[in-house]
Amino acid sequence: MKKLIPLITFALVFLVALTAQAETPQEASKAILMLLEQKDYDELFRTRYSELHKAEKEGKVDEAIKTLSGYWDKNHQTMIGLFEQLSNGHFTISKHDYAQITETGQKATCQVTIGGKIIPYSLYEMKTGRWGFHM
Repeated sequence: MKKLIPLITFALVFLVALTAQAETPQEASKAILMLLEQKDYDELFRTRYSELHKAEKEGKVDEAIKTLSGYWDKNHQTMIGLFEQLSNGHFTISKHDYAQITETGQKATCQVTIGGKIIPYSLYEMKTGRWGFHM
């Protein structure tokens, strides 16, 4: 039993550290906003687009990032506005039944205004501990 105490203590400390490092959806939104402001689309899609695995499967990651970057660049101010709202928004956490293979099944939804309409926008918790998005 005495030999198990250090192992159990290590496991508990490790779990607490993991929990402390998990980001909130607001923190994720701020990180995404920063990448948007810098137009660092490569980092944005490689680290926050939870559906990138589909392009990886086909060996077309660079092509997908180029296409998606063009769309986001064309709508840059709209995306900036969206993630500014999300950075300060109130999220509701729920279970996501159709999670991507890169996700945990947790979804965070916030109401935002785009084009004068209030719509729900969701971020998805990824297995990396970060929150990402779908398109």
